[in-house]
Formats: sequence, C-alpha cells, structure tokens
Amino acid sequence: MIDVVIPVHGVHDTAQHAVDSVTRAAGRDVSRVVVVDDGSPSPFSLRASDLDSDIEVLTIRRKRASGYLSAVESGLEIVKSEWIVILNSDAEIPVGLFASLAEHGADWDLIGFVSNNAGVFSVPYQPPRMRDRLILRHRRNKPDDTDTSTALHRLWLKNYQGPAVVESPSFHGFCFAVRASALIQIGGLRGCTRNSGRGLETDLAIRMGEAGLRIGIL
Repeated sequence: MIDVVIPVHGVHDTAQHAVDSVTRAAGRDVSRVVVVDDGSPSPFSLRASDLDSDIEVLTIRRKRASGYLSAVESGLEIVKSEWIVILNSDAEIPVGLFASLAEHGADWDLIGFVSNNAGVFSVPYQPPRMRDRLILRHRRNKPDDTDTSTALHRLWLKNYQGPAVVESPSFHGFCFAVRASALIQIGGLRGCTRNSGRGLETDLAIRMGEAGLRIGIL
C-alpha cells in the first residue's frame, strides 16, 4: 500500500488541488494522505468531501514554520505503508500513477515521477491543435486541471514503448516515492540536505545509490 505526505505553507487553493488529485487517483492503492500545514498564516482546512473519502485524509498543524524537510519528517512519523509518496503542494497526480507504482515498483527503492511541474522531468507539453504530439522542453508544463494531467499521462504511456520504470541515478522535483524500509536503511531524511529542502531528492538519491539501492523514474 501507499501513504502520501504533502507539506503545505500557505497557497491553500493550490494545496487543495493537490489533495483532490491524490484522492481522485488513489484507487485501491493508497491508504492515507497526510497534509502537514507548516505554520501557514491561516490554518489549512480540508474540504468535507476529503474527510468523507474512502481513504484516510489527515492534517497535521504546526504552529511555527520549520521548513520543508522538517514538515516532511512530521508526516513520516505517522505513515504506515511500505511506499511513501512525497509531494509538493503544487503537484498533480494523474489517474493511474499510483496503480503503476503498485504494479511496477517491486524491484525499486526510490522512484521519481514525471509530474506537472518538475522542469525536464515534467509531463510533456502538448501543443494546441496537435493532440497526437508530445514535446519535451525545460519549462513548467502545468496542466489546467487534473483531467488534462491524466490525459497527458495516458498519451505519454501510449507513445513511450520502454520499461515502465527507467533506471536513473537521480531525478528532479518533490514528487517521488520512497520505500519505507529503504529510508530506514539509510537513516532517514536527516542529513540529506539543509532544512530548506532544496536538493532533497538529489541528496536522497545519492545516499540510496551509495547504499546499493535501486533508483528509477516512472
């Protein structure tokens, strides 16, 4: 099973959209979503529909902002599943991604996702009036909504004929899955990077690579 941790500081509408995309894509593979409000000026509140979701959706409220890494660690304290997905509050999860992780993740320990806002690892850009073409370019390819994100993800899978998970020494963006047992093996996130969280995924990949663990991109 999969647990999801989403650190939030302000930008409540964007964060709610991230939560919506996760609950929509959860299927039978996600157990719980943990939203960590890292000292936002006004507390983040989940919509009533989230609380009635088939999966457990929790909010941790931290009175004082302590940084991205610290917020993630607060979420890690209550997750229970073998796979932990860590998302930025502006990430969008397309329908089918969690199912792909559950199906293809068995031989991997750290998997970066092709996402909506990850530079060169973003979901490919689809030009207007060119519904059968995808373009990779280093820019923010943010879909207008989750339906668009899901459609692009399916088009990407249709055009890409290689293995589901591609081996890579690292990836980019706070949109990735880490195996809980692998995280324990390397001593957790502390020591990966300074508390700002910048470069967390790169430092994490380096440490896991040095420990002989497998890293890929889905």
